[in-house]
Amino acid sequence: MAIARRTMFLWGGLVLTSPVAGRASEQSERLVAQGQLAYQNGRFAEARDRFAEAVAADSHDASAQYGIGLALGKLDRWEEARAAFERAVALRPDFTAAQRALGLASYHLGEAALERKENERAIELLDQASRLAPAVAGRARYLAGVARVGSGRAEQARMDFEAAARTPEREIARAATAYLERLAAPAATVPAKRWEVRGATGVQYDSNPALEPHGSHAHRDQAAFLLGAGGHYDVMQRERALVRLDYDFYQTLYPDFQDFDFRAHRLSGTASFGLRRWLWAGVQGGYNHYSLGPRAYLQEPFVLPFLSFAEGDVGRTQLLYRHGEPDYLSRPFKSLRDGRTNAAGVSQRLLFAGGARYVTLGYEFENENPRSAAGNDFERNSNGAHVGVGFPAWCGTAVELTYLYRNDDYTRRNSLSAFRKKRDDDEHRFYAGVKRDLSAHLNVTLAYYGTANVSNIGLFDYRRSIVSLVLEATR
Repeated sequence: MAIARRTMFLWGGLVLTSPVAGRASEQSERLVAQGQLAYQNGRFAEARDRFAEAVAADSHDASAQYGIGLALGKLDRWEEARAAFERAVALRPDFTAAQRALGLASYHLGEAALERKENERAIELLDQASRLAPAVAGRARYLAGVARVGSGRAEQARMDFEAAARTPEREIARAATAYLERLAAPAATVPAKRWEVRGATGVQYDSNPALEPHGSHAHRDQAAFLLGAGGHYDVMQRERALVRLDYDFYQTLYPDFQDFDFRAHRLSGTASFGLRRWLWAGVQGGYNHYSLGPRAYLQEPFVLPFLSFAEGDVGRTQLLYRHGEPDYLSRPFKSLRDGRTNAAGVSQRLLFAGGARYVTLGYEFENENPRSAAGNDFERNSNGAHVGVGFPAWCGTAVELTYLYRNDDYTRRNSLSAFRKKRDDDEHRFYAGVKRDLSAHLNVTLAYYGTANVSNIGLFDYRRSIVSLVLEATR
């Protein structure tokens, strides 16, 4: 391991700085000098023998005990090396080099104990390493935190990771920050909860709920109440397999514009399996139902297979394909727009600062193909791309910013242009949200959603802005 190699590198500097014991015998001092020469020339077995002879000549020579420990460390006999350093420190409590060497030996043994899942032993050794060896203190605190998580001591582990996150070693600081993010979830140190329920309520301002053309102002500037609920249940939950059922409900209520009250129900099931630790494959199937005002508007069964590539603390890449069968239930699209949609996309999430900051990028192609010739106005090919960032901000808030661009290229001449031209839309979407956790189960989000649809047919050219404040509870 890279960490162990760095620890080995430190041994060479330790022997060069070891002081000679003032009370050692002349014979012991001579043998220690011979041992140091052999050690510096890479003859570690010979160095061990010379240091051992020095101990036999003077059992109170702390430098000889220290030298034995260094040589044994080079020979991968870490338990014996640690015992030798302990004897050196017992003989001379102010022997700083021996204290550092004892810490390094404890670090090496603690790392090995952690790999064997001997968590309590690892904690004892790594705690000693963090106290005695400044060179590996950050790494020792990080690994001690991992061991405490493994033994079910989350709160103590959190203090380890907080200390490790302050180390100047960027690799360790990132890893510690990532662990702190995981510990923030309720299921960090116990088997993941199989279910979650959530509810939300809020208010919003909507500048254009009816998506009226840019020059029309008949139903602008509406206020609405928001309601939301949902949850999931894990039918199967394994290290490399997951089967989950989801339900989501969303409702907007316009006091002065009830014809555009919007309601959505979404049922889905997802089955995924880890082909490798870094590669997951799965499929999601579901059913969406939407209402607008008092009327059912649209229903759509869909299926979505996907591949997800985990890239450690760097990020994640996902490939997906989606097939839907939209069935419009009321005018103006009933029997016109029914058909199928197919989409394929790729998304990339890049993590920074252990996941506290991230960047998202993505591309999607979508095709809508109505079954009836009467729906030719809606046959289209779409290309879309998005970019987003997320980062922690002031007063414990988290900020998310996203921009999406989509071009809708309609393939047939449009009836609303007297069949003179094809419709072509450029859609720009903006999102900005600030979220703050009020407690472990309660958060509040202030968000802005903006849409600008620029079309070559004026009826479809519109602008819309929404500002919302939502309180969400989870359990």
